[in-house]
Amino acid sequence: MTTKPGPRSVEEVAPAAGERGTSADRPRGADRERIAIRVTGIVQGVGFRPFVYGLGTSLGLAGQVGNDDAGVFAEAEGDPAAIAEFLRRLSDDAPPGALIERVTV
Repeated sequence: MTTKPGPRSVEEVAPAAGERGTSADRPRGADRERIAIRVTGIVQGVGFRPFVYGLGTSLGLAGQVGNDDAGVFAEAEGDPAAIAEFLRRLSDDAPPGALIERVTV
């Protein structure tokens, strides 16, 4: 996991167990999907970024999550069913204090 300090902070989600290398090392196919997400609302200072990191890791997704002045951004790659579950749980299981206004994929 890599965290870059400063107003823009990014954490990289490691590949799932059994996977190796970066997404560029793995062939893309019907069994993998990659999405970019933007989440706006009250998502800073409430533990949302660590929540997104933990959620992605628990679902076996690779990617990154960070925040900037507009909110939280993330990229996730993995099994399409895991991606769908990730998107569902972003809003449904958000940490207390978070108020999701919009999730844009």
